[in-house]
Amino acid sequence: MKYSSVKVKVDCTNGSRFVSLLIANNIKVNNVELSENGAILIINDNDYIKLVSIADELAFKVKIISNYGIKGIIKKSLISLPYVVTLCVTVIMGFIGSLFVYDVRVITANGNSNYAVEKILVDNGIVGVMSKISIDKKHLEQIVLDNIPEVNFVTVYIDGISLCVNVVQSELPDSSGSHDTLVSTTEGIVSRVMVRSGTPLVKEGDRVSVGDELIAGYHICDNTPTDDIEEGEKVPCEADGEVYGTVYHHKRIVIPEKTLYIQYTGNKKTYTELFLGNMRVGKAHSVPFNQYQVARSEEKTYNLLPFKYVTYTYYEYKQVVLEKSIYIEKVLSDINKEISSEMPAGARIISSHHELKGVSTGEVLDVFYEVEQRLDNGGFDY
Repeated sequence: MKYSSVKVKVDCTNGSRFVSLLIANNIKVNNVELSENGAILIINDNDYIKLVSIADELAFKVKIISNYGIKGIIKKSLISLPYVVTLCVTVIMGFIGSLFVYDVRVITANGNSNYAVEKILVDNGIVGVMSKISIDKKHLEQIVLDNIPEVNFVTVYIDGISLCVNVVQSELPDSSGSHDTLVSTTEGIVSRVMVRSGTPLVKEGDRVSVGDELIAGYHICDNTPTDDIEEGEKVPCEADGEVYGTVYHHKRIVIPEKTLYIQYTGNKKTYTELFLGNMRVGKAHSVPFNQYQVARSEEKTYNLLPFKYVTYTYYEYKQVVLEKSIYIEKVLSDINKEISSEMPAGARIISSHHELKGVSTGEVLDVFYEVEQRLDNGGFDY
């Protein structure tokens, strides 16, 4: 058994002659590999200094390739010691971290935050880092029920490193369809007015701005309608109806001298990393592309420790030079998608056109859209 040996490489012109010289000096050699540039061999660790002395006299270079036996084990242990310590610290920190919660989440049926519940929890010291053992879930449920009458049911539970408060509220009456006055939500020209209840304040062809009154919440009681002027008592009622109008959109795009376009190449790469809480375990990945878009997602491991997997997906993009006509077509397509996504439900594009103009700084593309949409801020949908 080799208690301590070393594998060395000797750069010399005649490897076999050098090995013979070592044997003549009572140096035991093993696993000799000869080449044109020297020799690779294994010797006892105690003979290493003698080998170096002989090599120095002949102006040969000696390099240690690896250690074997006890010394090799010690060296490898020292090299891996930081990783072992890091792993131990990570496990210990993970175990300690699993004993605490680090945030409080209030969950409602519609997914919206309930600030009243959050305030009650903060007032009772339920905030920040807390020991899981110290949390009385039943007591917290009762605190919320006692302080907020609108809450019908509460469930408190621990999900990983989060304290979750699931709240079920009583349904409030929906008053979104009832209005004293209908007003305009955008600037446009009135095209249609349909009144179900109330008095119209605009007519076809009128230009309106944001906030202008469209249908008032009253009726006029006029028993002598001898002319077009209605004069009489105003009886309050609900404002209900629909006012449609034409809305104009204008986009101006500067056309560059060199028409570049960012295009997806079809290449993508995915990396998954392990995190302990918000601390990455292991080496961070490198970004694979110069131009890219990245999507990030998380997945919990559902064990005692707050571990999670984070997946990064990179999509490669590149700049391509396009002919001006093709570039303009792509710009128009992007603008059309943008306008369509911004249009409210029920709206429709009446017409669109574009103009390419020369200006002092170059060329610009003016794009015009004519859209018919509902102008008022509510009423009932029929």
